[in-house]
Amino acid sequence: TEKDFSWSSSNTRYATISYIAGSTDGLLKGVKVGSATIWATIPSTQTTASISASCKVTIVEKYSVRFYDWDGTLLKSQRVLKGSAATAPADPVREGYTFIGWDKDFSNVQSDLTITAQYEKNLESAVEDIEAQENSVRKVMKNQQLFIILPDGSKYSATGQKL
Repeated sequence: TEKDFSWSSSNTRYATISYIAGSTDGLLKGVKVGSATIWATIPSTQTTASISASCKVTIVEKYSVRFYDWDGTLLKSQRVLKGSAATAPADPVREGYTFIGWDKDFSNVQSDLTITAQYEKNLESAVEDIEAQENSVRKVMKNQQLFIILPDGSKYSATGQKL
């Protein structure tokens, strides 16, 4: 019972301990960043000496780090110790684009962070139609090279060489 058992904290500015109703268990609450020693004591009786146990607790700051894809889809959420690095999820995939990294540094987390995937449009998928009278001429970028495709299907390089 509570009368046969006591909990105490060496520094209630950092951590407090209270009884859980109906048991001898204690409920530890971190108050702010710092350290305290928590004591559990069973007082002496006529036949036994008092028994004490202690443990040191350290209260640390943690921050939420959330990784989002380009469309707002949450990819990963984690809690990170202040000053530590977050771990990014696997590189996301977006059709027609290449993942190029994240919009913020997360190697030394000092606050809650929202991080968004960054992409670059693939050159292979950049196709522009140019209207020429009634027929269309296609300008196609593939492997960083420009090609012109005429309505009859003939292909030319950007320098005018027939391919």
